[in-house]
Amino acid sequence: MEADDLQDWRAPDLGTMAAKMGIDPAVLQLETEHIGRSPDFPYLGFVSGKAPKTIYLDTLHWVALAKARLGRPAQQEDADAYEFLRQAATSGDIVVPICATSFMEISRITSLRQRSDLSDVIGEISGFVTLVDATIAKDHQIELALAERLDGERPPALRTLGIGVGFAFGKRGGIL
Repeated sequence: MEADDLQDWRAPDLGTMAAKMGIDPAVLQLETEHIGRSPDFPYLGFVSGKAPKTIYLDTLHWVALAKARLGRPAQQEDADAYEFLRQAATSGDIVVPICATSFMEISRITSLRQRSDLSDVIGEISGFVTLVDATIAKDHQIELALAERLDGERPPALRTLGIGVGFAFGKRGGIL
């Protein structure tokens, strides 16, 4: 591509990019909004400075939501929960993060279709917001306890929400 060609080049719109990647445009939109709220990616930030309510779901709940998303809920409550969580997450009223354990549990599912169904609903509702790695959280708690016990300097507040699998497993900086 010549330099003159770049002058007229325009990035494809979000819908086109989502279609090419086989991703629901709403999922990609939610993810880009999360990243846009975070000036120090992969940490998740909030424009107002006040985080919305956080709801944690175990893998069995994600499975129930995936079935509801596909129109096959085991019970009506699953369909109701799916609609509520989808709307509340999209509006920014709640954040539904996933954690490293969920990634590990889902990776053990041998069916590509089932993993894909789970990733679709997780992406739609969580926007791939993740909880801080448990080891980092425990280390922070120990540092805090020692600082209080020994009248030392308290560590800075722990940022518990971030974006992506790397954040969930303790990686900081960069996209991968």
